[in-house]
Amino acid sequence: MMNTHFNNFILLLILLGSICQSALGNDSISDPAKNLKLANEAYSRGAFDSAAYLYETIMKAGFESTAIYYNAGNSYYKMKNIPYSILYFEKAKKLDPEDADNNFNLQMANQQIIDKVEPLPEFIITKWWKQLISSSPADSWGTWFLVFIYYSMAMLTFFVFSPSSFWKRVLFSSGIIGIILACFCFTFGSIQKERTSENIEAIVFTPSITTKSSPDENSTNLFVIHEGSKVRIMETVNEWCKISLPDGNIGWMRSEELKQI
Repeated sequence: MMNTHFNNFILLLILLGSICQSALGNDSISDPAKNLKLANEAYSRGAFDSAAYLYETIMKAGFESTAIYYNAGNSYYKMKNIPYSILYFEKAKKLDPEDADNNFNLQMANQQIIDKVEPLPEFIITKWWKQLISSSPADSWGTWFLVFIYYSMAMLTFFVFSPSSFWKRVLFSSGIIGIILACFCFTFGSIQKERTSENIEAIVFTPSITTKSSPDENSTNLFVIHEGSKVRIMETVNEWCKISLPDGNIGWMRSEELKQI
């Protein structure tokens, strides 16, 4: 009980500090580095509500990173707020799909939700292709693109100045291979960047909701979905979203019941 009161007291001080800073025209409280340090300190003390508030403040200021989303997800998980923890673990996964710690915590959080949706089977080549593209974030694909471009330029430069016809063939072939690999990296990075920037997935934030056959409260009931489940947004009509589940089920629900990843 004392620990709860202490956490609330810390959060109150932060809120009062923010109000005072705004009144004085000083925006130092919005310094992301300062807030990140305060958030990490609050988390280490077990003040998870204060930590979550500070991580949210950093995000609202326009900053994002895998670490910030991951830490926010952990804070909400400690608070047993599973929908928010899944939301931020999913946001972290979009930035770094191969982060083992984040993926493990996301798996643990997903075990806490009611709905256990089995995805439809995918053609093996399609699945392999998606896994290959998702194996690295867009920035990493961009780095490899530059590496292969510089490699190709070096090979073709050596090709021009090489006196040997044998080495000319080797260097020219190596340069062409580098250009081809650079094109693949550019394509993969572009696809991954597009996936990251698209807000087509969301987390359900209503304890239990019955989806509809059309964007109308009086339409036919379809299936029930619970908070924490991830859905794909297919279409938006006014305050309604057409959503699909990994198992192929499709229905309509209100936009206010979802938070986009």
